[in-house]
Amino acid sequence: MAAQESRPALSFGLPALDAAVRGITDGHLVLVASPPGVGGSLLAIAAARQAALEEDRTVLYAAAAGLRREDVVARVVACHAGVSYQALRAGTLTGEHADAACQAQADLSQAALYIDDGADLDAQTITDSASEPWHEWGKPLSLVVVDRLQHRHAPHIALSGPALTAAVQELARLAAQSTVTVLVVMDSADPALLAELDAEVTLTLSRLGQAVRVDITARDLGPLSAVALHSDRTRARFLPLPEHYAQRLLADDTTTTDTPQLPPPAPAADTAVPAPDAPRPPHDPSPAGQRPPAAAPTVPEPAASPAPADPPTSPPPGAWPAALAPRPHPAPAAADGAPAPAAAASSQSGAGAGTAQDDVPEEQLPDQESPVGRFEYGPFAVLDGTGRAHLPSGAVLPCPATTVAELVAWAADRPFGSPRLRPHGRDGDPLIVLADEAVQALGLPAREDPEERALPADHPVIRDLSAHGWKFPLRGGRPWFSAWPRIYQPNTGKRRSVQLAILPWGALTTGGWPVPAAPDSRSPAVPVAELVRFLSAYSERVMTPVSSTASTGQELMAALRPPTRAFRDPTSGEVGPQWLDGALHVATEAAPPEVPPEHPLARGRDERDPAQVLMEEAQGWWRMPTDAERALPYVVGLDINMAFGAAANGTHLGTCAPYLLEHPRFDKKLAGCWLADLSGLDLDPRLPSPFTPTGTRPTGPAWYDTHTLAFAAELGLTPHPLQAWVRPTPAQAAALGLSAHPPVIDPHRPTAGPVPPFGAGAYLKPWYQRLNDAYLTTLERLGAVHDDAGRPLTPAAYLAAMDAMKDPRFQAEHAADLWVLAAIKSTVKGGIGKLRERPHDPGRRSGDPHAPWKALERPLWRPDIRAAIIARSRATMHRKIHATLQATGAHPLAVNTDCIVYACADPSILGLIGHRSGFTAGPNPGHVKQEGCQPMDWYVATAAQDINPARRIKDGATDTARDGK
Repeated sequence: MAAQESRPALSFGLPALDAAVRGITDGHLVLVASPPGVGGSLLAIAAARQAALEEDRTVLYAAAAGLRREDVVARVVACHAGVSYQALRAGTLTGEHADAACQAQADLSQAALYIDDGADLDAQTITDSASEPWHEWGKPLSLVVVDRLQHRHAPHIALSGPALTAAVQELARLAAQSTVTVLVVMDSADPALLAELDAEVTLTLSRLGQAVRVDITARDLGPLSAVALHSDRTRARFLPLPEHYAQRLLADDTTTTDTPQLPPPAPAADTAVPAPDAPRPPHDPSPAGQRPPAAAPTVPEPAASPAPADPPTSPPPGAWPAALAPRPHPAPAAADGAPAPAAAASSQSGAGAGTAQDDVPEEQLPDQESPVGRFEYGPFAVLDGTGRAHLPSGAVLPCPATTVAELVAWAADRPFGSPRLRPHGRDGDPLIVLADEAVQALGLPAREDPEERALPADHPVIRDLSAHGWKFPLRGGRPWFSAWPRIYQPNTGKRRSVQLAILPWGALTTGGWPVPAAPDSRSPAVPVAELVRFLSAYSERVMTPVSSTASTGQELMAALRPPTRAFRDPTSGEVGPQWLDGALHVATEAAPPEVPPEHPLARGRDERDPAQVLMEEAQGWWRMPTDAERALPYVVGLDINMAFGAAANGTHLGTCAPYLLEHPRFDKKLAGCWLADLSGLDLDPRLPSPFTPTGTRPTGPAWYDTHTLAFAAELGLTPHPLQAWVRPTPAQAAALGLSAHPPVIDPHRPTAGPVPPFGAGAYLKPWYQRLNDAYLTTLERLGAVHDDAGRPLTPAAYLAAMDAMKDPRFQAEHAADLWVLAAIKSTVKGGIGKLRERPHDPGRRSGDPHAPWKALERPLWRPDIRAAIIARSRATMHRKIHATLQATGAHPLAVNTDCIVYACADPSILGLIGHRSGFTAGPNPGHVKQEGCQPMDWYVATAAQDINPARRIKDGATDTARDGK
């Protein structure tokens, strides 16, 4: 007992750091301030593991900001067992490493480590959990870990942004009142923020060459000491350094080029160690004469990466352990009876990608803590005409390249890129943006070929790249070097691929990108610094651009739902791809009603006959006002925020090829299109019909998406479909008695086996969630989400904030964020629209107007998904129109896609919102803002010209169809 009383309040299992924090006693809050990628979360794992597994204490681990219980468990197991975290998550541990993971899992199942997870965790929830009667469950609570606070506000994360100060104060009270140690990790080391949070003890982490420096500071005493640690991210842990090396690191100025190469600590068995005398590149790659001016911060070159070890040849794989399901109180990290790694491998359909224990693609830890230097330069660089590359951080890097071939090799060999968005996906390619002067300096023309919209195939730049082994995507059998060329080298042992964006060719001023162009030019009319700010914000919140906003939107879909994961066959031991449920695997044939007029299946079809064509399109409808409406002075427009994006959230979508049903029974849970007659439903003539794009009443059988028929059923009509093309889940297919289509083998992934014949689900949900977060984060920066006190804006305040964005001074001050906002909207619309991409060369198809085109070869050419999103969006809008009518008696005068116009006594939409099941004003997708207000006389005059007034209500003149509506 005496030894237990003398045990320190906080320990990490790292002697130097433990000695530095030994003076901390129970009842204190310790803040770990660590920028992303440095290792703050790994320090939290070390403290939790040491307390729970080594010291037999009770630990509550609050996993916030997107961390999940299984993420924490996998890190603890990797740290405790000393095995590869990537291989653990991929299920490819073998031999002694799988045994070590099993033993760590068994140890963890006996430990008192309890994990709460969820983005909605806030300080009060954590305090309530910590106040539970822990002594009744075994041992009293000893340590609370909060991983982590996010300094930038995210609407879906409670412990972020303005809430941090109050959260730290609440957690400090928890520590003092319960006499437990509270360890809180934050993703920033900003001195101003640290001063505002005013923690009793702060551990500030920073990179120190290949190591990490930890500075210990007390609120009352100031700086106390500093410790250097070795960062072993492969195994989700820190390791001690030999004392003389640590002291030398702390004493030396590591920004110079003579930083000593550290011999790493004794490695675990599954790590290859580079030779001690392996050469290390200098920090500054450029000759002295090429360095930028002193005023521009420069970026050092990274150290050489260790070579990967040979993959093991042991038999069956292991798998990472699973945590218990959530409980009313925090769940233990693991429990008796949890599946052993070997047994769990095949059941983890969402596990990370991997090919062998040390041969798996590099995976980001769930909080995106990358290996030091891996993406140190960021996702992109903007190259000016003076040989300088402007990085997202604001730093400037010398670029000695004088040809495009030298440029792509330079970019491919440096730490540019972005971490994968899913463990079984792939990292983002570097993006190099070429300004006008850089284009000229690299030997490219000022404009691409106007006929081909690309560089001529025989251009010297293409010949030079080909001579150096670089390749391009093909279009029409020729290299496609357009405004967004992707240049890659196959079969090099690792991915070498670079994306270029050529500004004078319109890379960021066309294709949905909102950056303004200079007069008589396609180049941006903005300084490089402003362009960097825009690209940095978009890349961070959405992803690194790859081409138009539409293409980027679809690339994001694929990145968030990769089709396969790496899997080791337990019998043969061979590694190959395995199909993932919920993804789009290969290009599939569409149903005949779904295809556009140019498709081979549309041959001989009457495009005007709704019984042959699925006409799920955005609605455009208007009418003349009644006498009572004519007496009102105003018309106001409600605009639905990101209407199609909101409709994509959770929409049940088919992921397989369609199956034909004759005279089926309608099922609103079955994804597909249905031939049915909805003409018998009587509606108020002052309302548009929700079943047709024009708002007119249907006249006979027509093809409708599931969501349209479901809304018809809500209105009282029982659908009796004549036919249906459906995409069922396996369970639905069994209930319908469907036989699978003949097996399909993807020639690019033959070892993956047949493509799943059935499948459906919320394919676009992660896509929506990421774009929703980006949208709300951007609106937050523009002042349209919360007030200065952190409270959500009232409807009136929100409308005022949106109206303020029209002010020229506001637009000048917030140009980059306004461009990001517009780009996010364009990414949503374009990504959905591209699901039904039509041919771009109708003039060249005169020989066969129904010849296939390139887009049909993509898994993401899915007109049925586009139709489902439009149908759901339109049905949701009409539900709110009906609810508003019941609450106010107001009928719409006009509809244009996501804009609804009403006659109104006031020049504001406030009287039309806030009703049960009706429209709500606010920043969220699916909520509304005011599109515009015009006099009633204007409406009558516009409608008399046979023009939909909803298209022009924004300013009375501009047709919003030009903006994609």
